[in-house]
Amino acid sequence: MKYFILTGQPHVELIADFEMKEPISSFSFFFSNEFSSHLGPFSCIFDNDKEKSIAYVLEQLLEEGNKKEFEVLLHDSDKGKIVCNFDIVGELHGIGVKSSINDPDLMQFRGIIMPQLYNQAKEVNTYIYLLKRDIVDIRCVVSPKIDLTQVHFHLISPSSKTEIPFQIQYFTNTTTIEVEQIIEHDYIKFTSNPHLVSLRKEIDFINISNLGTSLNEFNLNEVQASHNTVYDFFLHLPLSISSFHFYDSSGNISTSSYFCSSYTCTYNLIGRYPLLGNWKESFSISYEQLIPFNSTFIFPISLALESISVRNYEVHIHFPNGMKIKNVKCDVYNLCDHFKFTVPFLKYWTFDNIIFHYKNLDITSFHQMIWFEYALIKESHGYWIVACFFLISIFLLIFFIILIKLLERNEWRDWIYDKLINRKK
Repeated sequence: MKYFILTGQPHVELIADFEMKEPISSFSFFFSNEFSSHLGPFSCIFDNDKEKSIAYVLEQLLEEGNKKEFEVLLHDSDKGKIVCNFDIVGELHGIGVKSSINDPDLMQFRGIIMPQLYNQAKEVNTYIYLLKRDIVDIRCVVSPKIDLTQVHFHLISPSSKTEIPFQIQYFTNTTTIEVEQIIEHDYIKFTSNPHLVSLRKEIDFINISNLGTSLNEFNLNEVQASHNTVYDFFLHLPLSISSFHFYDSSGNISTSSYFCSSYTCTYNLIGRYPLLGNWKESFSISYEQLIPFNSTFIFPISLALESISVRNYEVHIHFPNGMKIKNVKCDVYNLCDHFKFTVPFLKYWTFDNIIFHYKNLDITSFHQMIWFEYALIKESHGYWIVACFFLISIFLLIFFIILIKLLERNEWRDWIYDKLINRKK
């Protein structure tokens, strides 16, 4: 039997591809009450290699009270495939979609129960399909307690360019495996050890908020708009950000809203006043994000505009204190030629800053992925330099004050006369 959970989507597809020693009349999926209370219509198709038919689903609450059973009725088959689809309805914390920007995890699946087999199966293989761009931390609980040498947890070779299966293999007819938590983080490569009950991430992570808050400024120059048109900005950001803050630099933003889809979060900015020709619009955002230690960080620049076009587009990226940028690479090679490093002395003087300036675009949408290779410096000497400079300044000031006082009293002149002129005599 093969059992699939496709993660990263508010729509979930479960596929049970089974081969039993004896014909079975039903097949059951078990979910926690928290999960099942947010399920949309549960539809299943049964394929026995000869024909496809709609399978009826019975829903019932188990005696334990914390799980719900979805029983798929079959026609005494020992081999076939069950494909069930359902949507997640409403805001469900940690199930498939990121319900709050304050949630540091990209997404979680909690309390998904593997199917319990009432008949002896030849072999059970459970596959959780993971997005290839993510690193995953999976914690599983096996119940009842069995010999864990019979249960194998490992990643297998990718079956497609975008997905990597995580396989759970076991050989018993009464075992249920609860996937307690799946945490996915954007854009991070991962490695794994086979035959571990708990697959742990092997890269040290650091939240950039611990280093300081990153700030990104967007300057749109020579904005052209239709007559009496109020514009919309759509800024697309990765799912893994949290503690999002928006700053209206121009004072022309009326409202803003934040929402997440399966793969990105979108920040929608609606203008307060219609824009005229050659208008300039500026706004800034800051947020926290989990990044790998001493690795590569991907920053997406993705801005969609409605009813307006932009001639010049400038992005200021202010990196947190302690993050030293070593290399920059763009997915469109020639666009990376239009950036420069700056080190402002006042506002962000201890930060690495990069300015991307795109000219003569005349765009209504702009998409760009930028890779930043960086090193994290745990200690920044910038504040020590300021302190030393301040102490030296005070010392020099005191020295000159004393010198002036001595000169006013003629003591300095008498001392020079005694030491130099009298010695020559």
